[in-house]
Amino acid sequence: CKRSFMDWACSVCEKMLKSGVLPEGEQMGNIITWFCKEGKAEEAYAVYELAKTKEKSVPPRSVATLISALCKSDGTITFAQEMLGDLSGEARRHGIKPFSDVIHSLCRMRNVKDAKSLLLDMISKGPAPGNAVFNLIVHACSRNGDLDEAKEVL
Repeated sequence: CKRSFMDWACSVCEKMLKSGVLPEGEQMGNIITWFCKEGKAEEAYAVYELAKTKEKSVPPRSVATLISALCKSDGTITFAQEMLGDLSGEARRHGIKPFSDVIHSLCRMRNVKDAKSLLLDMISKGPAPGNAVFNLIVHACSRNGDLDEAKEVL
């Protein structure tokens, strides 16, 4: 039963995307969150992008859920990284989890340069990074054998 509902919901969302007709705020967020929970982060990202082009607002918690879902795959981390730029005001100030998820994924991919750049961005613009973020970058630097860079982060 759940599979047939999933197929039906996907076909409805495909029709919605093709027609360009989108629901408002909270419903939009529910669709994005639902796609993420079903492991369809790329489809959720397509909905998010369409919402942006139509100037529809997406709830910050749905954006955070989408960023976390995109961070699970190396192929979609760049989308998550770009989405961090869309967070502003309260959503950015309280958005430590999406930022931490992106840094964790960048470190997993051994992309310490971008992780460190994002850390510096967090320090200058917020949200304030926690100890875990520093630990991730230091650990990634040491795994790459770059102890001088690890010391620099500290």
